[in-house]
Amino acid sequence: MPYSLLGLRVDGEVARFDSMSLNLRGGLGWQHLFGDVTPSTSVRFEGSDSFQSQGLPIARNSLVAEAGIDLTVDRNLSLGLGYDGQAAKDSYNHTFNASLIWNF
Repeated sequence: MPYSLLGLRVDGEVARFDSMSLNLRGGLGWQHLFGDVTPSTSVRFEGSDSFQSQGLPIARNSLVAEAGIDLTVDRNLSLGLGYDGQAAKDSYNHTFNASLIWNF
């Protein structure tokens, strides 16, 4: 489903402690979907006729937001917390995440 996103995204280091660095990131934008906003697909079970399966309609216009904080402990280890959200007239979607990245 094609869409456009217009907004602002920022990311930058806000503090440094010896070999550690603290980064903040965030974004805010407007998302617009084009075309049919009700997802559908044609599916078929083995040995049967095909049928249409439809999902719930997706909001045509919505506000999208993201925020996060990342701590790089050293060049091989980083920790992070984040939020991603989408809000429209009749629907909301919120995601919180935590990450531990160890490069070896």
